[in-house]
Order: sequence, then C-alpha cells, then structure tokens
Amino acid sequence: MAKQFYYLISSLPTLQLGGNLPWRSDAFLEYARYHLTPSEWEALASVSLIPDAEEGVCRLHSRWLAFERNLRNLLVRMRASRQKREAQEFLRRDLDLFGGLEAVVQEVANMNPLQAEEILDRQRWLFLDQETVGHEFDFNSLVAYRLKLSLLEKRAGIDEESGNRALDDLRREQLNLEELPEFIHG
Repeated sequence: MAKQFYYLISSLPTLQLGGNLPWRSDAFLEYARYHLTPSEWEALASVSLIPDAEEGVCRLHSRWLAFERNLRNLLVRMRASRQKREAQEFLRRDLDLFGGLEAVVQEVANMNPLQAEEILDRQRWLFLDQETVGHEFDFNSLVAYRLKLSLLEKRAGIDEESGNRALDDLRREQLNLEELPEFIHG
C-alpha cells in the first residue's frame, strides 16, 4: 500500500479552476517540507507543468508527462498545418494515449489565445481530477495539487493589462519603433 499523507493533504486549501490562488508554490513547498522526507520533498519540488522530465516521480506524474506531451504535439501539428510548415522538427516523443484531445485541439484552433488556454487548462484540470480518483491521500495527490497550483499561478499571471503590454511590445518590434503612436492603442 502506498504511503498516505492524510494530515498534510487534508490541511491544504482547496483549489478550484477559476478560483482564487490561496497561496504560491513556494509557500506550499515550504509547508510540505515539514511533512515529507527530503527525497519526497525533492521529488515534489521537481514537478512542473512543462513536460521536460524523462521520467515521472510517481504514476500520476508519468501520466501527466505523457498527457502534456501529447497535447502539445497536437497543438504543434495544428499550428504547423495552419502555417503550411512541417511539424516534425518541433514534435516531442509521446505515446499518443489520450484519444479525446484531438477534438479539444480542433475546438480551440480558431479561438483567441486566452479563450483557448482556458479550455486547455480545463482539460488539464479534468485530467488531474480523473487521475487522482482512488489516490486521494497518497503522493500522486500531492503531485496533482502541485500541478493544479501551478495552473492557478499561470492563470493569475495572465491579465488584460499584461496582455496589452506584450502585444504592444510585439507591435513595436515588428514596426521597429521605440514608442507606438497613440492611434495604434485604440
């Protein structure tokens, strides 16, 4: 039977997609440090939304890596097709185990980036919920919590003002200007 973390997991603030960010990852990891062995803590701290690890630190993390690589590869294929480019050089090794993702990628293909990211994050959240069924108090659940917290942190960093600044930066770069003329902002 897998080690259970009843006290730690039951003491964590609830996370809801679209809800408030109750704390940051660094605070969560500091809190978890007192309930985990050093190797458990290091494994948890190594978990990221970016699927760059070769192997997962637990069953859920391995599945997350495969899911996220599959999702990103589908997005690469869709974007390459739209730009009439070859996708192969951008693809990462994946197992293509998640059949319903093609429909999600097709759904977001023509949306604005913010709406598309919201739908993709909803799929990610749903995946994590499904993967923790029956693992509510083991290490898999802690990894899911860390990933969900990272999704909320990512969402908290996206707002209209920062999006407009990024768009203005791109426009300035494309137009090779120091400052954008006022008529471009409106």
